[in-house]
Amino acid sequence: MHLLFNAEHVPEVIDNNLQALSWSFSHFMLWQAFRLQFDCGEGTGMRLDKHVFRPETLVMSHGHFDHTRGLLGLLNVRSGLMGATEKPLTIIYPDNATMMNRCISEARSFVARRQLDQVAFCPAEDGQRFALRKGFMLDTKSVPHVPGQPCFAYRVGEQRKRLRPEYRNLPGREIAELGKQGKREQIEETFFASGLVYSGDTEYLDRDFCREAHVLIHEANFLNAEDAELDREGHHSLVEDALRCAAEAKVKHLILFHISRRYENEELSQGIQKLIDCIGLECPVLALRGSFNLRTD
Repeated sequence: MHLLFNAEHVPEVIDNNLQALSWSFSHFMLWQAFRLQFDCGEGTGMRLDKHVFRPETLVMSHGHFDHTRGLLGLLNVRSGLMGATEKPLTIIYPDNATMMNRCISEARSFVARRQLDQVAFCPAEDGQRFALRKGFMLDTKSVPHVPGQPCFAYRVGEQRKRLRPEYRNLPGREIAELGKQGKREQIEETFFASGLVYSGDTEYLDRDFCREAHVLIHEANFLNAEDAELDREGHHSLVEDALRCAAEAKVKHLILFHISRRYENEELSQGIQKLIDCIGLECPVLALRGSFNLRTD
């Protein structure tokens, strides 16, 4: 189920692209437009069902079991079904992370036994960029979570051009004339247009990394700091952290996940709405609890 705020209906960009599970000890997100999956919690292969071959790239945020335990099952389902087993899958993950490396080692052994030549493993470092389909790019960003266990946030987008600030108020005919004079490089700048950002598990997400993202998927484990203090492991975000990040980075849509089961739906709904009103966040907010199914076939 999900809770929706600041919108009458789930925005099409989410409804047409998101297949997800975020509940208890299992989390994954599939984003259809980029054929990209974030994390792989237990039961992911079964939950994806007929969409199991949609991901071309699987990015793992960190090695905790609620984000990795479903990897062998996903590979098993993809290798056992008929008709599309030749489809490639690239698995990107933080390098030099003990728990992550154990998970990947098991996956590599499985892939070798099954001779799944279409599966590739790509260890990643902080600040690395990977090419995706149709000219899109995937960037990695180290985020603070549990000490000694590296965790990455990810963003997807493309390089675009726009007018430099000092030229944006010029009449169109003057801009066209400058272009004819060969001054295109003078009046334009290149920028990264962010389509999608996934926070991973983190206490804080850099605002510049998710600046003006079309969709931000952000962990929001607790409603308040008092509850966060009771968490034995810690190092998770508050709902307020995620909402303020969305407001300060001026994102267009926000999806909250990894929400603690300690909250009843009414308590959660009222708590989130109160924080939204306090912060003044205007973008649509989807709070994900359980599964969300991809609308398109």
